Amino acid sequence: MSRFGGRLRGSLPVSRWLGGGGSGPSLVQRDTITIAAGATSNTATLAIPVDPNRSRLVFCGVSAPAADLAESAACRVTFTNSNTITGAVNTTGSGNRIISFEVLTYPAGVIRSIQRDTSATGTKAISAVGDRATIDYLGHTTTSASPGTGEALASVRISSTIQVTIAGAGSNTVGFQVTDWF
Repeated sequence: MSRFGGRLRGSLPVSRWLGGGGSGPSLVQRDTITIAAGATSNTATLAIPVDPNRSRLVFCGVSAPAADLAESAACRVTFTNSNTITGAVNTTGSGNRIISFEVLTYPAGVIRSIQRDTSATGTKAISAVGDRATIDYLGHTTTSASPGTGEALASVRISSTIQVTIAGAGSNTVGFQVTDWF
């Protein structure tokens, strides 16, 4: 008997002891993208190129000058290629917008598929996914200059196995990714 209350047969990875099943990310990269005043996009180069079909992009938020309205502060991110992440905003702002993100790369056989897209408010068709699928919000851009309106907010959800629903005011373009897990 082991001190964990059962017999251990052979060696197990630590992630198995902790209930992870050994399917956690094999690589995690964190970075920021700075979109300067007067610009509407910029990129970050990953230190280690990844396979976007095995990697989740996680939008960790954005900071912007207090004087900027929603149209020049709301940002989103997307994969450009295997080693570049792009951040975008609709309108130039009064100062730097700093977007934080993570890229989590998983071993082969963990992710069945990843679908990334953008959409306005409403529904968006996706390729069929299973009941283990998850969705990630990748930020949003807006054409609204009005602070304090619903256009400063957006949300996404998987509403069926073939559809995503985007909520928020009408002038948002929301980035999302749907990960279908094995």
